[in-house]
Amino acid sequence: MDFAKFDMNLLRVLDALLITRSTTLAAQQVGLSQPAVSSALGRLRQALNDPLFLREGRHLVPTDYAQSLAQPVRAILAEAEALLARPTSFDSARSERHFHILGAEFWGAHLLPEVMAHMASEAPGVTLFCAAMPGADPTEALLLKRADLALCPMCDLPDWAAAQPLYRAGPVLLARPDHPRLAEAGIAPGDTVPLGLMADLPRADCAAAPGNGHGRAVITLPDLHTLATLLGRTPLVSILPRPLAEHLAARQGLAVYALPDSSPATEVAMIWHVRSQNDPAHRWLRERLAHSP
Repeated sequence: MDFAKFDMNLLRVLDALLITRSTTLAAQQVGLSQPAVSSALGRLRQALNDPLFLREGRHLVPTDYAQSLAQPVRAILAEAEALLARPTSFDSARSERHFHILGAEFWGAHLLPEVMAHMASEAPGVTLFCAAMPGADPTEALLLKRADLALCPMCDLPDWAAAQPLYRAGPVLLARPDHPRLAEAGIAPGDTVPLGLMADLPRADCAAAPGNGHGRAVITLPDLHTLATLLGRTPLVSILPRPLAEHLAARQGLAVYALPDSSPATEVAMIWHVRSQNDPAHRWLRERLAHSP
């Protein structure tokens, strides 16, 4: 290969293909048409003298050589982006930056009020758009720049993603303060519900909540408001992380009950693409979230 004639823009296409394993998704990531990405792949194959990707069904599978290029190419692109980054200053009082946050309803319900209080005084022009995640995995939305940040349980991440833990929350039971089965068993709000009783209580879940093995899920609801309304009018219960359950209990007239200590805790984190690591505005938002209760 004649390096002097090599088009460095092809590295962005190669990186996108290695991440997405799809010419369509790679095209969305780099801002090109799908035919243009296919053409770029042909040029890469010729320049590097390797097929690079083999098609298996609807996915592209990288060759060993292509996979060996993943980390070096990503490092080169990250260094180039950092070199060309804007000055590291952010005037929150004058900024009109808009942020798109995923998973905010379920995991950010008790974080975002504090953030909004900060914004009202120090960043009145900054706006947030908060939406539920389209699925359990936020990485595709971050990769394709459909979101700036995700709030969700900590999970295995690709090497282009960064994360910061925010809090650990053990599960608790949320129900009416006069729940008939709990009252019959002599269990008052704040008391521990035995697992034997928990397994016999019909449970309502929220679509954004992680699954758990306690009780019988008889209904799954799309949002927390509907969940809280249903809990207040029926003998259903729900299992939620403690900060969120306490947030709903205080506003919806519900009660929080403890579960045995053996119930596993959830580590909630904020996740973002490393391209935003040194963006001063993005860093400002992460700091606000990190210092919220």
